[in-house]
Amino acid sequence: MIPWLLAALLMTTPAEARAPRAPERSGQGMLIAGGVLLSVGALYRIGNEAFWGTRVELPPGDRFGRWSVRNIEVNTNLGNLLFVAPGFGLLLAGEHRYGRFEAAQHRVAGARRLDIPRMRRGGFALVGAGLAVLVLGRAVFLPWTRACTTNVCAYTLLETTYWAGAGMTVAGAALATYARSYDRTWSKGQLRVAPMAGRGLAGIVVGGQF
Repeated sequence: MIPWLLAALLMTTPAEARAPRAPERSGQGMLIAGGVLLSVGALYRIGNEAFWGTRVELPPGDRFGRWSVRNIEVNTNLGNLLFVAPGFGLLLAGEHRYGRFEAAQHRVAGARRLDIPRMRRGGFALVGAGLAVLVLGRAVFLPWTRACTTNVCAYTLLETTYWAGAGMTVAGAALATYARSYDRTWSKGQLRVAPMAGRGLAGIVVGGQF
């Protein structure tokens, strides 16, 4: 005897069962806006460094801390607050939407699924390495300035660890966010079929998330 569940399965087309509808928004607008804000933040920091080195004429070989370090910190962190933080948030939101969009597009087109576990591991590795560089650079800053007391030593350590750590953290977070969104959207369209047998009953059971 064929159960009604098997008959319902035969009446369902593969396109309806397997392919979720692609989201209308791909998130590319957020990605562009986030990239623009991050770029402006980077230019702001570079311009800030150029300002202190040219207009103020902060001597590279002078002793660190002789000039007002607080003013430099305020101006630098202002760029992070106005541009870097909002740009980072928009970038992650855009990666989330873009991951959903591409997963749905790939399922509709019958394309092969991306290697999400490797992407996720790579993203988390970059985030961990970036945060470690940022934390380590700040942790050793005071001992470093006691051993090397000039401005060029102090700001070289700060800037190199900032650019390297922030770059790895942003790239890793974006990759991990994309992988998670892609994986969840792809899994929602999976179709699971299992045999079913019982007393006076035989057929298959269909399950999944749609």
